[in-house]
Amino acid sequence: MVSDLIPSSQTPSPLVKFVKETVATNAAAGVLEGAAKPASTLTFNETTCPVRKVATVLPVSDEFLEDAPSIQNYLNSRLAMFVRTEEERQILRGNGTAPNIRGFINSFTATGVGTASVSGVAGTAISVGLFNAMNNQRGSSQLEPDGLVVHPNEYAKLRLSRDSQGQFYGGGPWGAAYGGPQSPTSASRFGSGQFWGVNVLVTTTVGAGTALLGAFAQGARVHRRGGITVEASNSHDDY
Repeated sequence: MVSDLIPSSQTPSPLVKFVKETVATNAAAGVLEGAAKPASTLTFNETTCPVRKVATVLPVSDEFLEDAPSIQNYLNSRLAMFVRTEEERQILRGNGTAPNIRGFINSFTATGVGTASVSGVAGTAISVGLFNAMNNQRGSSQLEPDGLVVHPNEYAKLRLSRDSQGQFYGGGPWGAAYGGPQSPTSASRFGSGQFWGVNVLVTTTVGAGTALLGAFAQGARVHRRGGITVEASNSHDDY
């Protein structure tokens, strides 16, 4: 999940106040003894965000649970997955209108979050575009990109891109493309691995035609008031 790329912390408050770094100027330089030291600058914007709740309910009959006690663990795991999937959607695409948080995709107009578009032969164009985006992020923010969130359709274009001889750039389906040895992108060849040395997370939630690149470990944080809880009750819905 996308939240696995991002450090997390607990908060006791319904509101989370934090600072967003917008400009970083590194003025560090060699100085002579007794000379003035050059001042670096960091520019921040103070931001306050409300903590939002993600919840769901699943009605089941008493007889259903009595007939199959082991089904409870299954239902608990499925409900937890439903919540985590919605949390991922919120982190990526929340529109910021209550009860939603503002996700990365809808923060593109905010300072420090930019967009880039690519065109041309799909796999090659995306590869070049993502490399340039990674390189630009390294220079402007002085943070090393560590995660790429991409839709399965775009991942397929990357993974199946080939050279003029028909060889897969990322390695063929049996570990090597016809005509010469190549290395696969990941051990499974189907799941995500690394791309340009950056960890890849494949999810439909990011949206077709979209990839999100970031220095998630250094530049983002998820604040939670609590973890996932699953409760059983003889009430239902908004009762």
